[in-house]
Amino acid sequence: MRPLRDRIEHSSDMIITGHEHGNAAHDKCPAGTLGVLQYLEGGVLQERNAPGVSSFAVLLFDFQQQKQKTVRLVMNELGTYMRQPGADERELCINLSRKDRRFQISTGFREFLDDPDLPLADSKQRSVRLLDIFTYPDLKEPIGNSVERRWNWLKGDRVVKEFLGRRRVLVAGSPKAGKTSLARVSSLIY
Repeated sequence: MRPLRDRIEHSSDMIITGHEHGNAAHDKCPAGTLGVLQYLEGGVLQERNAPGVSSFAVLLFDFQQQKQKTVRLVMNELGTYMRQPGADERELCINLSRKDRRFQISTGFREFLDDPDLPLADSKQRSVRLLDIFTYPDLKEPIGNSVERRWNWLKGDRVVKEFLGRRRVLVAGSPKAGKTSLARVSSLIY
């Protein structure tokens, strides 16, 4: 079993187990990995006559903010699942052994990419980042040759899917049209 466990730990950011008689989480630093690996144990869903050990967890991920939250629910004596007080909120766990570190964006460069180039703040005076306000633009795609040129509109909600499905993409536009913002957001997310 140890080779399988070692392989899983070296290729995972998080390990989620089920049918445990507890609803807990713990961190582990396996030998040969870089960083922390999180184990999340899901409670067992049992019959109503054992509500004390009938529970489960809900995981919420915010990939833009790089945060995760674990909410735990436990069955009460009436058979209703109730949320336990508090929630485990933390940074997303990343096993650096799993990623090719040569291509990771540094924290400083990530902050540069997420800078909207405007001094913006919300009502609580928190800085507004580019990812907070960016929406993908509708783009025009040329179809046909230069003599019979036609244009196909690519709606903003399809831009990412289209970009990921192509080997090369050229975005052209007038100054201040959003080309740099599009490139920055694409670099941050993908």
